[in-house]
Amino acid sequence: MVKHYTSRSLARRISRIFILEERTFAVNAENQAAVMYTTSSERWADDNRGVVVTRKLSLMKVCDRMLVVHDGVIAEDGNFDSPMRKKGIFSQLASGGGRATD
Repeated sequence: MVKHYTSRSLARRISRIFILEERTFAVNAENQAAVMYTTSSERWADDNRGVVVTRKLSLMKVCDRMLVVHDGVIAEDGNFDSPMRKKGIFSQLASGGGRATD
């Protein structure tokens, strides 16, 4: 059901802001790839904005900006590479020292 609503919303441009939270993004790899392809196209990105809440490193890498929330506070901010260079909490998670997965 989630896949159906996500696909319909993306195709018909019902909304210009999309929030894809991990639980509602529970689709198979093929459908996830289709959503990521659609939302990363330049034409779509010019007209729309998206927020992705995820633990998947592969999704984080394609985001323009990330906010790392720790204990309810924004601990780190930047693109994927920026928090990695800081060797902080995100770097620990991404290198397998926490719960971030791929």
